[in-house]
Amino acid sequence: MDSKKIHINKDLCTGCGTCLAVAPGCFTLNDDFKVELLPKINESDENIELAQESCPAEAISIF
Repeated sequence: MDSKKIHINKDLCTGCGTCLAVAPGCFTLNDDFKVELLPKINESDENIELAQESCPAEAISIF
């Protein structure tokens, strides 16, 4: 994901944790139970894309 950017729309995020289950090396939950990116991403591109596709709120965008 070095050449791509990941964006999380926190207004859409429900904090369900699906992305955490799929790509724990990329995402974390904050104190408001909204997903944030980890400071250092250690996850495969495939898992990050699967997390985006699996998000029921469609809150994850990859550019």
